[in-house]
Amino acid sequence: MSVAGGPKDALRAQAGAMAERIHTFDWTTSPLGPIADWSPALRNSVSLMLPAQAQIVLFWGPQYAALYNDAYAPTIGDKHPRALGRPARENWSELWADLEPLLRGVRETGQTYFAKDRAFYIERSGGLGETVYFDVSYSLVREADGAPGGIFCIVSETTERVRAQRQISADHDRLSEMFRQAPSFMAQLDGPEHRYTFTNDAYQQLIGNRPVIGKTIREALPDLAGQGFYELLDAVYRSGAPFVGRAAPVVLDRKQGPENRLLDFIYQPIRAPDGSVTGIFVEGTDVTSSRPRRNRCAAAKSACGWQRRMPGLAFGTSMQMAGSTSPIRRPTRPSSWPRTRASRSSIC
Repeated sequence: MSVAGGPKDALRAQAGAMAERIHTFDWTTSPLGPIADWSPALRNSVSLMLPAQAQIVLFWGPQYAALYNDAYAPTIGDKHPRALGRPARENWSELWADLEPLLRGVRETGQTYFAKDRAFYIERSGGLGETVYFDVSYSLVREADGAPGGIFCIVSETTERVRAQRQISADHDRLSEMFRQAPSFMAQLDGPEHRYTFTNDAYQQLIGNRPVIGKTIREALPDLAGQGFYELLDAVYRSGAPFVGRAAPVVLDRKQGPENRLLDFIYQPIRAPDGSVTGIFVEGTDVTSSRPRRNRCAAAKSACGWQRRMPGLAFGTSMQMAGSTSPIRRPTRPSSWPRTRASRSSIC
């Protein structure tokens, strides 16, 4: 970064708290010496830095004497104002082993150093240490003869954002673990094709521990064809209305072969901020063992007989749309349909 010479009064024309502090500072106590002796490159760099709204610190000379603007001052806490004009090592001693190689690398190579959410350990509040995060860009400022002058550091503290993101991530991990261990079965299906993005242990047990993540439900569970579940999911996605099933019969291919089960479950639409449906959350319980044998057999016969001939139908009187007081009624079976015998299963 090269800075051409400018008017000698450009620095004095700057306003603001740090500009005033720089004008009144006793520079004979600093390695930089009196302002009148500053090089044009240094004067112009400070003139550029002071009015900027970005957080900027300038480390000048081989001792990296510090100058900074009003926006930067709060980021160093109680190091301000004593850090002004002093060698950086004096006031950034706790992170000097980390900071000095970065500054030296820019000074020696002329290459800009850039990083996002760069971690630094700093003591800026009564000696209490903390890890903070910055987006940083360190660029070399050269003197008129091309020699290294200083390091122009444009930074933006991102500590609050990084901590918030990590907290969200930790909360998400805890929630995922709770879902994974939950006794009820759970799954998330994304998009109109109902693609699996999450299943918990109970859901995997229900479907026979099949690998379903990344697959659509039609690809992952082809045994559901003709049982109405695909069509129910399609309807929930299109309408945005939750669907509740009570003791719903289903035939699933599990490790020992096809099994009839009874499920209490809900299909709950997942909405984007604009209200559009983006997926469906599935949650429920296998209630097969809690139903009397007589009821289980009746449900199995329903599932194995007329229901398979009506793939778009919602499970007789055992189901209804959430919020509705009227169950979805099973139609009368046409007399022209051939009578079928319910297949034997683990339910009966």
